[in-house]
Amino acid sequence: MKTKFFTTVILITIAMCGIAQKSVLKTVIQKDSKGNIHYIEYSKEDQSVNIPKTAEEFFKNVLNIQKADYFERKPNRSDREGYVHELFDQYYNGVKVEGAGYNFHYYNGVMYFAHGNYVKMVGFNTKPTISAEEAKNTFANYKKIPVDSVIRYYSDLIIKEIPLKNETLLFLVYRIRLISDHPDNIEIGIVDAQTGSILITEPAICNAAAVGTFATRYSGSRQAHTDRITNNYILFNDTRGANIYTRNLNSNTNITNCVELIDNNNDWTTAEHGPNNNDMALDVHWALQQIYDRLYYTHGKNSFDNNGFRIHAYIKYGNTAYHQDNSFWDLTEKVLLFGVGNTIFYPVVSLDMVAHEFGHGITDYQIGWNYNTFGEFHEGMSDIWSAIMKYRITPNQPTWRVGNQIQQNSSFNCERNLQDTKNLNARTKMENTFGTISYNGSSDIYFKSGVFSHWFYLLSSGGSGVNGLSNNYSAIGVGMDVAEKLIVEAVYSGYLRNTASYAAIRTSFKNAAMSLEGNQYGLLAQKVENAWYAVGVGSQPTLTTISGLPDGILLPSYL
Repeated sequence: MKTKFFTTVILITIAMCGIAQKSVLKTVIQKDSKGNIHYIEYSKEDQSVNIPKTAEEFFKNVLNIQKADYFERKPNRSDREGYVHELFDQYYNGVKVEGAGYNFHYYNGVMYFAHGNYVKMVGFNTKPTISAEEAKNTFANYKKIPVDSVIRYYSDLIIKEIPLKNETLLFLVYRIRLISDHPDNIEIGIVDAQTGSILITEPAICNAAAVGTFATRYSGSRQAHTDRITNNYILFNDTRGANIYTRNLNSNTNITNCVELIDNNNDWTTAEHGPNNNDMALDVHWALQQIYDRLYYTHGKNSFDNNGFRIHAYIKYGNTAYHQDNSFWDLTEKVLLFGVGNTIFYPVVSLDMVAHEFGHGITDYQIGWNYNTFGEFHEGMSDIWSAIMKYRITPNQPTWRVGNQIQQNSSFNCERNLQDTKNLNARTKMENTFGTISYNGSSDIYFKSGVFSHWFYLLSSGGSGVNGLSNNYSAIGVGMDVAEKLIVEAVYSGYLRNTASYAAIRTSFKNAAMSLEGNQYGLLAQKVENAWYAVGVGSQPTLTTISGLPDGILLPSYL
């Protein structure tokens, strides 16, 4: 079900002095079709609006929450002086409301951006009539998975919005994840906690990878940290803020069946590890350390959760073509899984594929988009991380061509092309403009994800005459340095939490850009909006001319 949004804009005035222009922003409020506030952009200059001093004041006076509502604050750390980000999940009568919550951003103690998804309920029944064990058995029977093959299971009681025909309804549900080596165990069950019926299923995994010397498959000879156990070395590293561990599943899907990858002298050669494709683990283990280091040493971010969550990866996942020609982030076990390849791909462990799955982990922890509902956002963001890490770690490889090293069919030079989304040599073609006939008519999340990933290409690199717009129109690139910093700020500072549309994502990125500019609506924020306009989201902003700076030169405050 699509949600319609209505925006109320309180007067924006522009004062001009010479060739310099200054925008005086007023308060902007967006509501959904039910009248709930989707976001508010506050301005200290707007005297007609009282800016709440705290989240509690916002909940009481602006959202008008009910007694049964509770907002639990999530841990978050701001790395930039003057900025505070408060992130909250919504609960009703003690039960978490999936995808609901509110987020607040302060600059020098003043709230400037509040956004989220508040689900208003009256008299909703939060008492289940079946147990989690009964829900587990029901789902196992539904999937025809023998109950005695289930080693363990995960169960969460939540309130969930589920689209049914022409409306979206709230249900009290158990979210069931079975841990079993059964080949059909690839979904999460959403079980009605009051009737026991299976309402929907969701993907269980997001899909698309001492110092030893590694003969990697795709990146040549590299070095990475390992660990010594008795007289052998294994692919484990605890020298960083998060443990990094790579093991072998030998065609299993149950991670408890993993085995160690071992070398006797820490010189991991192709002759030793290549014959059984175990050398794909070297690409994974090296790439994960490189990705971690880029996030930590450049941006101060410690793993997916920014708090040192362990980074565990498994190679040779599964024994079907689906498993083998794929790589995954497991949404329940919180691990990375890599297939050995089948008829489409070689081992799915090139640097960009590992970064793509790592990106799913970041999204899972920092944004929380439900993969079943917002799969195109998930995939677009992971392709963005893939391009960033590829540019930084393997600059000799084409930045914008995802999966260029793993294609078995020589007719294809990549899996997806973020620059030229419909390139004939890409195995998977993508849409690059929101709202087109082909976009609206497709249910393919990879096809639709091109809107997001192509926006990032245009933001960083620029482009002219894009997406059917007039040839004299340009999206002016900001360069990868600034574009990468914007992604980190928006993702790790909570700007994208509870976003549910491209319009909301656009607004959140604009506010993240403003925070990098000292909370001003400057060139970066305008170019962010400009790039979104180029992919069909929002209106075209007027790029400000800064006195003494040619257009395209970014202000030093956020370089």
